[in-house]
Amino acid sequence: MKKTVLIISMFFFFLSAGEAKDSKEYTFMMAVINTLGYLQTVLDTEDKEGDNPTKIMSQAMLRNHRLTDAKITINAHSRSKDSDIRVVIQRFNVGIDLLMDGNYKLIKNVKKISNASKQDDLRNFQYEAAKIQAQNQEAWETIGKSASLTWPIFIEYAKTENPSGPIPFKIAPKERKNLIKEIDRMFSYKLNKFYQYRAAVESGREGNPNDQTWIIFCVYGIRKMLSAETYEEQMKRDFYL
Repeated sequence: MKKTVLIISMFFFFLSAGEAKDSKEYTFMMAVINTLGYLQTVLDTEDKEGDNPTKIMSQAMLRNHRLTDAKITINAHSRSKDSDIRVVIQRFNVGIDLLMDGNYKLIKNVKKISNASKQDDLRNFQYEAAKIQAQNQEAWETIGKSASLTWPIFIEYAKTENPSGPIPFKIAPKERKNLIKEIDRMFSYKLNKFYQYRAAVESGREGNPNDQTWIIFCVYGIRKMLSAETYEEQMKRDFYL
């Protein structure tokens, strides 16, 4: 009986030992996707501020809570020895910090507006608001460029200037499939709006530019890189996946 139990125990030990662990590239890319998800919710609240000072400040506070979640998610990998991962994390942090600083400035500005009495004060607040808007634009561009730097994390660098054939992925096919599934789960609605916008523009019709944000463009780019099996397929893929 003891021998039977020992054999069964050894069977389950080797079975569990044989299970492949998720690669560090996969777990980091999942963190990137989740970080982009938090950042998308930040973008969503920017469209809901209205003119009420209290609501403007509360939405700014809410955005900073979401931005904090985004930082925690991406910084969970800050001890990685992978230089490509470290660069992406650093750039994400720069963009997120700019957004958080912009929200703090916005709250401060709204408080001042409530006590404004002179026309010169209002002009000064408008100038400050324009500076915050410019800073936020810089932040979103920085985040967008950060996400565009992720491809070397899950794809090997090509050995020639014009590579062809299968793409040398660092992650397993199952991991790629799971990443695509997570992207579709979190961004399917936004991606469909993005595709509709691109289709409208390409056919000469007017589209809604709000459907093409830095976040969605980056999500689309990551999904495109994950979906193609060969370099040829990657080059041919359009916006309709």
